[in-house]
Amino acid sequence: MTPDSLESFRQRGFVLVPDVLDAPTVARLRGRICSHFDSGDWRKSELNTANSLAAVYETFPEFIPMTLGGGLIETMRKLLGGTPLLLPETAVHRSM
Repeated sequence: MTPDSLESFRQRGFVLVPDVLDAPTVARLRGRICSHFDSGDWRKSELNTANSLAAVYETFPEFIPMTLGGGLIETMRKLLGGTPLLLPETAVHRSM
């Protein structure tokens, strides 16, 4: 993390961090999510809509090691300081 990226995070509440997830992992995640939307499987949970999936880790347990492994937790520590608290409630939204 650079001082500029930390400042961007503080001002905007988000920052793009290149290479936290590698391209094949991003492609696998995107493919599974798009497939879930396209197949209509999103209807299995009353919390989901045609444009958002709730409880992602419950629906896609294989995402846990892909999204919480590698450099993501360390990047969160650098952004937030200390030991970040991870709330297991996750969601994804379909881009329009």
